[in-house]
Amino acid sequence: LPSMPWYEDDDFGEYITDLVVAVLAHPVRRAILDQLDTQKPNTISDMRRTIRVSRQAVHKHLQLMVRTEMVIKLRQGRDSLYYMDPRPIRKALAVLGWRYKRDLRPLRNFDTVELPYDPFD
Repeated sequence: LPSMPWYEDDDFGEYITDLVVAVLAHPVRRAILDQLDTQKPNTISDMRRTIRVSRQAVHKHLQLMVRTEMVIKLRQGRDSLYYMDPRPIRKALAVLGWRYKRDLRPLRNFDTVELPYDPFD
């Protein structure tokens, strides 16, 4: 992926939309996003309590989601904490809305969303 954040390049929006749709197409990845939507950081062990797949499977899915910037990974000591970032999903919805001429005005400020945590703190 390019080094710049996806939301700074409109031409990159189509590519990110394809990745977001691919991520959302898999039931395990949707379950991971549901788990991360709790507004608190999760470790892989936390996620495995509700998602019944192997640790390696969760890690593989998380790696893809980190690449698409739908998930933010932070190291805290020996643990990795994962947070959901809704901006790629909102960007994909905006691109799809534009493509199919739907009114998605509620998403017009997708790049200024306030996260409930500071991922860089």
